[in-house]
Amino acid sequence: MLLIIFSIIIFSGNLFCLEKIYVPQNIHQGNVLKIIVKSSHKCVAEFDGRVYPFFKEGENLVSYIPVRIEISGKKKLKITEKIPFRKNKIYVEEISIKKRKFPSKKLRLSVEEIPKYSQKEKRKVKRTLLKFTKKKFFTDFSLPLKKFRITGKFGDRRLDREGRLLWWHKGIDIPAPTGTPVRPVSDGRVCLVVFNSPTNGNMVVIDHGWGIKSVYLHLDEIKCRVGDFLKKDDVLGKVGSTGIAEGPHLHLGIYLFGIPVNPEYAVKIFQ
Repeated sequence: MLLIIFSIIIFSGNLFCLEKIYVPQNIHQGNVLKIIVKSSHKCVAEFDGRVYPFFKEGENLVSYIPVRIEISGKKKLKITEKIPFRKNKIYVEEISIKKRKFPSKKLRLSVEEIPKYSQKEKRKVKRTLLKFTKKKFFTDFSLPLKKFRITGKFGDRRLDREGRLLWWHKGIDIPAPTGTPVRPVSDGRVCLVVFNSPTNGNMVVIDHGWGIKSVYLHLDEIKCRVGDFLKKDDVLGKVGSTGIAEGPHLHLGIYLFGIPVNPEYAVKIFQ
């Protein structure tokens, strides 16, 4: 009987091997690789030195992989299909990461005037962004203000008034009047709330599952607590200018496995 079961497993490994449905060949810095395959076995993807899971989506498996803003050129994507009692099957694709031009924007501050970012707060935010939830909370994504224009782009080089580099912008800025309601980009659970950060101001982080988190900075008011489950139409807070902010606006960041990605692109790809 054991021999028969073992033979069935071996035969199944040959019958249900991985079929690649969608693997993008060209993508820009800061975007997201969406990989779709079909397999009856567990699969993982390796890219840029890190391993990423696949999730069941209907009849297929899907993996979302962040492309760091610092990398460009030809990069290898390795997909491993783990077949029981057999040697793993490995598939390698070459992905072309296109360079983008990132403009510079001067702030009215000097580097000496930037408040010290608390190391305790920094570690807490980093731990939150790296935490991985296997459950999927999100549906479709959209930008969190009903009327918007984007003034600060993802990847902008933020300079002080002397022209010295302060940081790379890790989200997008959407100006709006103080008190404008802010809604989540998609369904999710509130996993971090920070009040009165000297740099980020009032801050909310929402976990959408599958390694995806959204970050909302400079809020005037916060209307949620850690543990709250929010739908897309719920209000998480109101636009403000707390922290380092030159006027009322929402800073929206989207992180994938702790890596910032372009929110303008992410809201189109996370569906």
